[in-house]
Amino acid sequence: MVGTDGRRLALAHRQLEGSSGPKAGVEHTAIVPVKVLASVVRALPPADGDAPAEAEASSGAAGASDAVAIRFGPSQISFSFGLSEVHARLIDGEFPQFDGVVPRTSETTAEFIPSGGLAFREPWGNHVQVVEYGDIQFSKTPTVLRGMGLASLGKTAAAEADIRVADGFGG
Repeated sequence: MVGTDGRRLALAHRQLEGSSGPKAGVEHTAIVPVKVLASVVRALPPADGDAPAEAEASSGAAGASDAVAIRFGPSQISFSFGLSEVHARLIDGEFPQFDGVVPRTSETTAEFIPSGGLAFREPWGNHVQVVEYGDIQFSKTPTVLRGMGLASLGKTAAAEADIRVADGFGG
């Protein structure tokens, strides 16, 4: 799967499991409108409580609540999951050739760490974790936040307590 916003390009490979029908195993090439994919993501149920929605593409067998059936027509695509269905017209044309832009190999790698969020170990061994500002255990002055246009950001109670302890003001 390839996606772009005109400046960045994302590339992911995944073998779909549970393919069935006369065209099982056939590679499909299609340009799906971004609004359609956003609708599918919004309609997917959370995978684990409040965790982000994740779905496994499969044949969409009845009773498989985490399965997403993807069907292609000559100019349409449909996604079926649970009690929901999303149907859309594909964009006519061919996706630009991107093979020359994405390197085939790289000496620089990052190891993604299963954490329920975005966390990875970058090539120099540092553990990088993306978290909401409210959970970060340092603070900016109100003047700095206003200057950044972020005056409405706040901290969680746990982060505030950690900041007080780190600053030596008790806990």
